[in-house]
Amino acid sequence: MGSYPVVLELLDRPVLVVGGGAVAERKVDGLLQVGDLPTVVSPTLTERLEAWARESRIRWIDRSYRHRDVAGHALVFVATDDAAVNAEAAGEARARGTWVNAADDPPHCEFTLPSPSPCRPAKRVRRSRARFAGSSNLTSPMTIERWPTSQARPAATWEHDSMATHGIARSTAS
Repeated sequence: MGSYPVVLELLDRPVLVVGGGAVAERKVDGLLQVGDLPTVVSPTLTERLEAWARESRIRWIDRSYRHRDVAGHALVFVATDDAAVNAEAAGEARARGTWVNAADDPPHCEFTLPSPSPCRPAKRVRRSRARFAGSSNLTSPMTIERWPTSQARPAATWEHDSMATHGIARSTAS
């Protein structure tokens, strides 16, 4: 796999999430954390997604995915429990040249997301704009999930090195 890590600027870019379940909720949560106002297409939503729709934090299209829903979006997340719908939405996105992430379906992905880690960074980093991510290029996501805690010396906290302008980070574990 020829993966190249990037960080996307999504503020004020139209993002579509197809699906309204728990996986879609996690995608939307991440988008909201970076200031995006995603559009969600789904006939049903989790309670949390419903609350975000009531609060106008997301745009909700209350119906199933339809061909052409991808039009006008810079990025698409496909997260339904219907493989045919996922493949159709991913195919439409690819045909339009739009990057798509199909949850747990690498053949339909233009990009993948970093594995979440149960190890939380120090509060001072969480309040900053720093982001840390890891990828196994789809070979072993569990390795990345366990990485901080599987080291001989746990990497419980992280901070920027004095060379912060170069994005260098180091563990403060001893």
